Amino acid sequence: MSAFELLELYPSPYSERVRWALEAKGLRYARRAYQPIAGEPELVRSTGYRTVPVLFADGRVVGDSNVTLDWLETAHPAPALLPASPLARAQVRALEIMATETLAPAARLVMIGHFKQIGLQPLGDHFAQKYGWDERAQAEADRLL
Repeated sequence: MSAFELLELYPSPYSERVRWALEAKGLRYARRAYQPIAGEPELVRSTGYRTVPVLFADGRVVGDSNVTLDWLETAHPAPALLPASPLARAQVRALEIMATETLAPAARLVMIGHFKQIGLQPLGDHFAQKYGWDERAQAEADRLL
């Protein structure tokens, strides 16, 4: 039995980065698929989070990929995911924040617009409401990307 279980949405870049970190550190883990919409009430009830990934690790429930990677670096420092040099570490963190807090959310808005355009329901409307999609937000995301 693994000491780690990752509740994930496979195509999510946030889930993917946690998988990469676990694998880079050589930590064995079990994967459990999250089902959008149908799985949300159980997710909130069992974890307190409304989004995945959620890592069940060493008796803890760790949500948010940024928090999860920070926890992994602290609890399982070797091999390190970040450089030792404070300057290089800050540079990596700046790129990480740009990717997770700017590029990925913009890509998600574009994806939601695509879901709506092709009539993929109820995902289109669910994610539009959950992540604040509207045509203006998608246009801004398109320009950014």
